[in-house]
Amino acid sequence: PSKERGPVWLGTAARGLVRLDSKNKATRFQSGTPEAAGLLSNTILDLDITENRFLWIATDRGLNVYSPETKLFAVPKGLPEKAAISFVKTTNATDTWVGTVDGGLYRWDRSTSTFFLFWQTSVPVTSVTKEANQKVWIGTEGKGLFSGPLDGSKEPQPVEIESVNITALFRDRELNLWVGTTNGLALLDKSAGSFLWFRHNPQRA
Repeated sequence: PSKERGPVWLGTAARGLVRLDSKNKATRFQSGTPEAAGLLSNTILDLDITENRFLWIATDRGLNVYSPETKLFAVPKGLPEKAAISFVKTTNATDTWVGTVDGGLYRWDRSTSTFFLFWQTSVPVTSVTKEANQKVWIGTEGKGLFSGPLDGSKEPQPVEIESVNITALFRDRELNLWVGTTNGLALLDKSAGSFLWFRHNPQRA
């Protein structure tokens, strides 16, 4: 991920982080080296950058956050130790969510500077998106799509959809919900309460 006029960050499967500056100069950060002290692992599973340029780093051994001011890799509080992080995403600039391979969905509490468990399931949580600050949509690998109140007052409930493997969730400028799955791309038809599907057709490729 990147922000305007900021560096480009790349995560790798086994060789840590790579930062590309405005002149395309590459700097590598690897766990166990002085310049990357505190980096939990060289296996990077996801990245997300906030508006104030803090970099969230999801690894197979936990979550890091990198400060561009201190140039330090820290470990935020509230997450299980050495948990494999399946995704990290910041919505509305400051609302950060983290999913784990073990089925936990965590949300950042700015008042306490810690994560708290929002929901627990038995399969990896792969994605999340919000709707009008009232509803949260949750994607999983193996149990499909869920939705529930954003305040956590009720348990998220399953949403009827053809695929049990959700790979991505996205809301566009018109606030339409797009769902990436292993069976294709789905668009929620709000009026019908069902999904329209877009699938690869080799004959039209």
